[in-house]
Parts: sequence; C-alpha cells; structure tokens
Amino acid sequence: MVELDGAAGEGGGQILRTALCLSMIHQRPFTIRRIRAGRAKPGLLRQHLTAVQAAAAICGAETSGAAQGSGELVFRPGPLRAAPPEGGRWRFDIQTAGSTGLVFQTVFLPLALAGGATVEILGGTHNGASPPTDFLAETFAPIAARCGFPAAVRLDRHGFYPAGGGAVTMEIGPARPADLSRIGPLDLTGWRPDPALSGVVRASRLGRARMIDAAAALRDALRALRTRSADPADPAVETPHPDMLDVQSQGPGAMLQLRVRGRATAEEPAPVLVLSEAKDRAQPLDACIAALMAQAEAVLAADSLVDEHLADQLLLPMALAGGGSFRTGALSLHTQTNIAVIQQFMAVTVEIHDRDGVNTVHVRV
Repeated sequence: MVELDGAAGEGGGQILRTALCLSMIHQRPFTIRRIRAGRAKPGLLRQHLTAVQAAAAICGAETSGAAQGSGELVFRPGPLRAAPPEGGRWRFDIQTAGSTGLVFQTVFLPLALAGGATVEILGGTHNGASPPTDFLAETFAPIAARCGFPAAVRLDRHGFYPAGGGAVTMEIGPARPADLSRIGPLDLTGWRPDPALSGVVRASRLGRARMIDAAAALRDALRALRTRSADPADPAVETPHPDMLDVQSQGPGAMLQLRVRGRATAEEPAPVLVLSEAKDRAQPLDACIAALMAQAEAVLAADSLVDEHLADQLLLPMALAGGGSFRTGALSLHTQTNIAVIQQFMAVTVEIHDRDGVNTVHVRV
C-alpha cells in the first residue's frame, strides 16, 4: 500500500491523478489523505471524482471514500481492461465544466497498455488552469506517440466554464512496442521555438465586434513580442492576423491561444506548443493578453518548446517508456510534486541541471 499525503508540495489534484494512473499500471494499491488540501475547495470535486470513477471502471478497482467532497481515498486496482464489460467505448460524464483533459490524462496511459480503447468524455474542454483539447491534440499527443503511446484527440463540442457541456473523443492505440523499455530515452533538448508565433481567438457568444477587437489587440501584442525577441540580423517577418473561431457551445466563453512552432526534420513534422489563457467575463482583455504574452516570453527566454505545463506532463510517458530529456524554464511546484509522486511508485531518477534559470531535466529509469 502506497501512502500519499494530498497536501504535499502544491497540494492539488495532480497527486491523485498520477497515483491513479500508476496504481493501475503497476497494480499497487494506495491511500491518499488530505486530498487537494492546498486548494480553496479541498477534497474531491466532480472532475476528480470522475477521474476516480473512470480509473475504477477500467480496472475493476475496489474503492473507499470515492464521494464528492471526500478528503480521503483508498484505491485497490484490478486487472486493466480495454473496453467496458458490455463492449463498445468508455464514456465518462463529469456533469460540470470540470476538465475533460485531466480525466483523459488519468486513463490514457493505462488504456494504451491495456491494448487501446475509444473514450468519450463530457465536460469542460477550454477551462483556465487545465489543458484545453487543442493542447492535448496538437502538443501532448504527438509527443506521447513518440514515447510509444499513440492517441488521436478529437473535439466534438466546445465546453467553456462555467456551463461545460463539451465533448471530446479519444482514440487510444495500443502501446508500442509492447516492451516499452525498448523505446529508450526520448531527447527533446534540441527543440527550439520560432519567435514568429500565430494567434487564435476562440469564443462562443462573444459577438463579432468584440472578437475583432480581441484579434486586433492580440496581433499588436504579437508584433511587439516579435520585435523584442527577433534576431536583429533576421529580416522582418510580418505577424499573421490571429484566427477568429466563433464556435458553438452550451454557454458563453472565450480563450486566447498562441501556437509556437519548432523546426521540422526529415523524420518528424514541426512540433507545436499550444499556449492558452481563458478569459472570464470579469477579466479585462488587456490583462488576459498580458498573461498569455508572459507565457510566450517565458518560452522564448528559455529557448525551448517545453513550457512549465508541458514539462509536468512529459514525466509520466517518459518514465514509462525508458526515460527522456528536455529543456525548460523554471520548474513549477506542480512539476516537482509530480516527480515525488512518480518516485513513490517507480524506481525513477530525475536529474535537474539549472543554468541561469533554464533547466535541463533527465528522466532516468
């Protein structure tokens, strides 16, 4: 029995999600107390409870404390299964605007190791403080595939906070090769960003005039960022006008996004890092854009396509596939906490070399 303190480190839901994932894969039961004690609303919220229920379903686990608001959980996994007993696809409904992406990340790797599956998750698709569907599809899934965990992520219906109502389908392939240790370390330390970023205004019920204003303001910010970050010896590159996506959803909402691209090779297409900032009604547009630009500046300053959010999410697939390396900026407490949880289930060493605020991380198994 692995004993976990949910208040350790950043004290959030990542501790629970990583524990569920590795408990299923390694067939090790765990107990977690003080769940999400570091949050304003501690205990299991709907998205966390859905993650527990989804994990229990795909491995027939025995649980104690799996209830909304619970601060303690005992999880005893059974054998993994790729499909429900009645056959077909897995379907998990969060019933709120809770993050579909975080539920996906709980079950993705175990289902790949079980032979692959189709999963539909209903809830929030574009929330603040959680990976939007575009990040999963364009950034995370291609890297996971290089680690041996293929998946295609499809956005069926947008779901903004607080209405939710979104839908995402994940086609998870079988892990390949079956012996993941043969893949060997994945080296992403050479990934460098192109400072010519592209922007997207993604919104539901924002109104045409406000979308145009948001796109114009985002383009101005991108031009200023390009001017500050470009090599003076490079020719000027025109900043493309941000795309404006007027989407349908159950409720209103908006998210501003940037796509940071790397360089393609003969073997691999150009990697893409999706940066996002959700805009709520009370937040001024300029504050939202400033927060998004701060993310972009951190990526360009570190000269790496791995930001603080992706750094956290690379750890599990790399640890399971035999290791890996990447460069990033300052490591978040979220990432450091995730490392500690992984090490309670696996014999993994994570070496971190900090040079002038840029960290090179080596995951060794």
